[in-house]
Amino acid sequence: VVNYEFVNGEFFFGLTFKDQEGINNKTVNIGTGFIELQANQTYILNKNFDDDGDYTGGGGTYSTSVLNLYKTNSSITGELTITRIDLSNSIISGIFWFDAVNTDGEIVEIRDGRFDYQY
Repeated sequence: VVNYEFVNGEFFFGLTFKDQEGINNKTVNIGTGFIELQANQTYILNKNFDDDGDYTGGGGTYSTSVLNLYKTNSSITGELTITRIDLSNSIISGIFWFDAVNTDGEIVEIRDGRFDYQY
């Protein structure tokens, strides 16, 4: 699922991947808020949208269950690079990676993420 929306004069991007095979549903989320995305630009994923209160920028999460959630933050980060954006045809493409930490301090590494969506 991907969304790139213009709401109240601001741009918001959201991307969700789900792997529903097996016992645990693994989910990867990437999001940006209050940023107009541009092709060939890299955005830092360093927000924890639940806790930091500053929604400008980007962040990522990974979960294997409702109780096991890993999040980016100001020191555990990643990058999102937009490789193509075509607003007239609602197409967005990019690559990403990020590290994320859970409440126990365990870190996961999400690598070589790629997407090419018509939203």
